Amino acid sequence: MVFDPSMLEESVKDTPFAAMYPDILAMFPEFKNRMSEQLKREVVGELKRLIGDENVSDNPAVCASYGAVPFLVPEIVIRPKEVEHVQAALRIANKHIIPVTPVAGGCLLSASSTFCIPRGIVLDMSGMNRIIEINTDEGYVVLEPGVTNGQLYKALQPLKYWHSKGSYNPQLSVFGPATTQVQGHRGSGGFDDILGFEVVLPDGTLVRTGGAVAEHGSWAHQYFNFPDIHGLWLNANGMLGVVTKFALRIYPQGEVANFHITGFNSTESAVKFCRQVCLRGAAEHVVIWHWVALLQMERWGKMLYGNVLDGELIPYDTWSPRNFYDPPEGVPLWLTVTTFEGFKEVVEAQIKVCDRLARENGGTVYNHEDFKRVFPYFYEMCVERHVKHEPPRSPAMALGLMAPFFTAAYIGLVPPRNLVQMEKHLVDLFEGKEGMSLISAYIQPFDQGRMMFHRFYISRFGGTFNELREDLRKYATYSAELLRKYGFFGHKPPATREEAKAILQQTGGYYEVLKRIKKALDPNNIMSPHMWPE
Repeated sequence: MVFDPSMLEESVKDTPFAAMYPDILAMFPEFKNRMSEQLKREVVGELKRLIGDENVSDNPAVCASYGAVPFLVPEIVIRPKEVEHVQAALRIANKHIIPVTPVAGGCLLSASSTFCIPRGIVLDMSGMNRIIEINTDEGYVVLEPGVTNGQLYKALQPLKYWHSKGSYNPQLSVFGPATTQVQGHRGSGGFDDILGFEVVLPDGTLVRTGGAVAEHGSWAHQYFNFPDIHGLWLNANGMLGVVTKFALRIYPQGEVANFHITGFNSTESAVKFCRQVCLRGAAEHVVIWHWVALLQMERWGKMLYGNVLDGELIPYDTWSPRNFYDPPEGVPLWLTVTTFEGFKEVVEAQIKVCDRLARENGGTVYNHEDFKRVFPYFYEMCVERHVKHEPPRSPAMALGLMAPFFTAAYIGLVPPRNLVQMEKHLVDLFEGKEGMSLISAYIQPFDQGRMMFHRFYISRFGGTFNELREDLRKYATYSAELLRKYGFFGHKPPATREEAKAILQQTGGYYEVLKRIKKALDPNNIMSPHMWPE
């Protein structure tokens, strides 16, 4: 059957996707470059001979299941089981210059690359889900990219070890968050927990980084006496090859684990407290929850742990537009949850230090029992995540917040000196607009508070398709404006070439070097080309 874009337009005629259709066509010219039926049969035949019939499909129903929206549907899906399968797939794709988008664990290797371009191959790595090695002596694991948080948790728990998993649920891959600056639960730790990679380049070449380059070298050895290249595959989102193995730091469980709860009524005081604690190594991590996020998490917790039909706990709609700086009576503007793990005497001393610093910064320290009476489900979530190191139980908990539709999400790193200014800018820009709602999920430290990680969501409630379409046009690339004004770098990959270009054009020589690297490793631009601005 010959592909005709008008077929997709007809299929979504009476849905919200109809408003997006013209813009999708403009953003993804690949619509008109899909394979001919003859070429697709030839490519599928080659792939099946080398990889196996059961691992390759061009069935329209299978392909549609990998599309983020009805327009963005790949032509072929491959589920490799071995490194050799990945090498064969990339060699064939490179020969025919067919785009490849890698995915893992039921989602893409990184969030926004969920938007596959509407042609080419999806390489679903979820079938490569083996835990290759657990080395508690040197403190690392070696994983394939399909290994999930739940799978690794079950393997580490009997050994009394844990990995930094953030708020990602058991079904999600370890790989995505670990390689996109979203480690979570380790705000006092280093830049990332990745120690090394094994990568297949677009021409099929197999590459390892760090100590694993040598036969008897250790994956724990991130660097050696030549330039470190493992950073090429951090935040790469599939643009420079396909990761087939990676080494990740793991941590021994402490003698005790605990957390400290404080309320603050200004962003400045909450962030100052957080940075004082983390820069001095007085805690494992700090999460600063916005009041809306606190109440919404309590609602999600109620669904998971309590009686979903009890309507008395949160008597109002936390999604309705409301003053960002105006929490309900008795609820702080920001709630800090500071976590500790280690020897009993050390943790007790750390909690005393946090008590003092919290009061010096104008905070209200909450007794555990008192807080648990008011927010029982949020409290249970804290125990689950920070004491037991369990992955959240559901997608709702993993997301933390959910809205009917996010027009835009500005999620990433901002210098502490600019955080409050950027927050006020977004409040002024969005708050009070008819049908719009601004939500801040949380703030957390990155690299001991040298940078701050901030989540903002902008939502539209109701409105017309044309209003939604205008929102998407206006705000989809606004992260580039936040970079220019406040030094804000999003941790999620750009959703479109336009956004990628708007960001990279501000980076000077960095962009020039990146172009040369991309040209050297992927001269035909087959790897996630929708993420690349050229």
